Amino acid sequence: MQVYDYLEQTAASVQTRDIVNKFINECKSYDLAPAEILNIINIRPASEVEVYTIIEDCENRSGIDTEKLVETVVQVLPAPPTEMEHDEGAAANEEEAVANEEETADKDQNEVTA
Repeated sequence: MQVYDYLEQTAASVQTRDIVNKFINECKSYDLAPAEILNIINIRPASEVEVYTIIEDCENRSGIDTEKLVETVVQVLPAPPTEMEHDEGAAANEEEAVANEEETADKDQNEVTA
């Protein structure tokens, strides 16, 4: 049960077979080893620094545009649930703040006209 709980907090919980296959196809142009692709899928690097830690001898290998690879990761692989929940929570908080501002403005307007 601990493994399941752990995986629920990672990107693996929201990745589908189609997403993984699409990412594998996108990676064909980078000449990556299968283990490197698997690590990228599991870790979901969001910066070039993270890519350098995953790909062996990355700086000396030709054909690997790390910036483009990171863009591919971000575009194809879903964000881990914690990032998605954080983003959704931030959006909800922003909407609530706007609603509160509008309510306060309405009260102020009513006090001025009264």
